[in-house]
Amino acid sequence: MLSAGVLTEDQASWFQCLLFAGAVVGGLAASSLIHLLGRKGSILMAGIPFLSGWLCLIVAKTHVPLYSGRFLVGMGYGMVEVVCPVYVAETVSDERLTTATMWLILGDTSGTLIQYGLGMCLTTGTLCAISTLPVVGMMIGMIFMPESPRWLIHTGQKLRALKSIQWLRMVSKNAAKNEFAEINANASCQSVCYSETFQEMPKVLRPLAACAGLFLFQQFSGITPLMFNAEWILKRASSGTVLGHPSFNCGQLSAVVLAATRVVMTVCGLPLVDRLGKRRLFVINGALMTASLSTFSFCLYFKHEEHDALAWVPLVSLMAFVSAYSVAWSSVPRSVISEISSQKVKGLASGIGATGAWLSCFVVTQQFLTWYRHMDLYGLFLLYGFFCLAGSLTPAALPGCFCYGKRNRETPRSIQVTDSGMNWQQLTITNTQIVLLISMGNQEQLG
Repeated sequence: MLSAGVLTEDQASWFQCLLFAGAVVGGLAASSLIHLLGRKGSILMAGIPFLSGWLCLIVAKTHVPLYSGRFLVGMGYGMVEVVCPVYVAETVSDERLTTATMWLILGDTSGTLIQYGLGMCLTTGTLCAISTLPVVGMMIGMIFMPESPRWLIHTGQKLRALKSIQWLRMVSKNAAKNEFAEINANASCQSVCYSETFQEMPKVLRPLAACAGLFLFQQFSGITPLMFNAEWILKRASSGTVLGHPSFNCGQLSAVVLAATRVVMTVCGLPLVDRLGKRRLFVINGALMTASLSTFSFCLYFKHEEHDALAWVPLVSLMAFVSAYSVAWSSVPRSVISEISSQKVKGLASGIGATGAWLSCFVVTQQFLTWYRHMDLYGLFLLYGFFCLAGSLTPAALPGCFCYGKRNRETPRSIQVTDSGMNWQQLTITNTQIVLLISMGNQEQLG
């Protein structure tokens, strides 16, 4: 849009950040629709703003319909990010949950790669038209899918719930009754009213505030403006070359390389979180992100001094940054929320975390151009590196919240959280919450 002259630089900045404004609205709407219409109905509803937004972008000639389309796409994105992980977690069996989680996250991250790849050879209008196909496919596919058995039981539709379990597990009615009884028992134990939710909130304010810090540093690491503006940034960093080779289109190809790096490292990071632990992995990768962004900043500074021998370093340093972020920082903050929040406040805490993350994305994306004008690129990415360093030190404020073990995706289990010598009540971690919290950590992918 910017290169075609449709938007000015300032208008392009607003165009980017409106995605997250829409995500906030869509996420809040989905948090109500998911209970009123069910998981399946909410996913179908998410297709309406998605399609409306893409159609606005296809026909747009001025900035007003572009803004409207971007906001509507953001609404659909926010709804999907809230509802889809819940639906997957409530319909997939325990033994297949890890695989389903990996496919969910892979689908999220690979979308950026596909968009960048197609963007090298297609016009913006054609790309928007192609983007409607997954939405149409999602809506058609969901028509033939059953509703979540957990939601059906919660709303008293027990016969439909039993049929849903039979369809999902491909078992007989008698075999489905065992899982039906288990879900029914859990639903009775986990019924929580709003008054209990707000009564529990003061007990977790301190660790919740620390988690808010994790979300803040996660977004202010610069990952979102980097992925949105990768082509523009790398054109200015590499003197029109990729790895020092002038025969490639620096911006577009480098952006594809970064997106591919993110896809691979996001998948590789899932088993590493289980094996090495959240605290260690978060701190180590925060330090690597700081070093990578510092290297990138110094390369940008020396580029002004005409040290062209460093032309290959910017892309490599950004690949290292994206790799380190994808392994831990993209998912750990939300999984930590599931460990510090009791069952009574988990939904509210997750909602606060998601809204805070999207609002942070809005601010850091909208202010990217302003900060660039004041600090230049090397100063801006040095600032992002400072936030990465500060974020890597944040786990010191959460002494008991990074202890969730490697069996976190097997079965529901309880942990004990201790903060400043005070024992917190036992907190139940379920498969549903793990998939929801990990998957929603990738909301900054859509560009």
